[in-house]
Amino acid sequence: MGQISMKISALPGSVLSENQQPIELWSFSTTPGDTALRSRLYKRIHFARALRMLATVFPSGTANSEIERRKSERMNVFGLATDEAFAGVLDELADEIVEGRGVAAGLYETLRAIDEQSELEFTIG
Repeated sequence: MGQISMKISALPGSVLSENQQPIELWSFSTTPGDTALRSRLYKRIHFARALRMLATVFPSGTANSEIERRKSERMNVFGLATDEAFAGVLDELADEIVEGRGVAAGLYETLRAIDEQSELEFTIG
């Protein structure tokens, strides 16, 4: 018996369900940290690739806990002001994601494996 697969995409202004995919979660996230990180990546790489990378590194659709953890650490250890610590964390995370290191260690290998699996499914499909 065959499977039927349906995907319902959320439109702007619609209610998001709990079953959203990571890329969709990142697309619609409005928290200040998430939007600032996403914007930094959009300035450096194509938006679709940025969303894919964010979704792979932070599949829950938010980097807020990591941003807050690092921001608090910078404020406590280095005595930085909130805004300065926040900007530094965002720059650092964007660098790590683009370069595939730190929090994003193994990112490029993971993306390559996903691509290979998708190609295999398409060929077999």
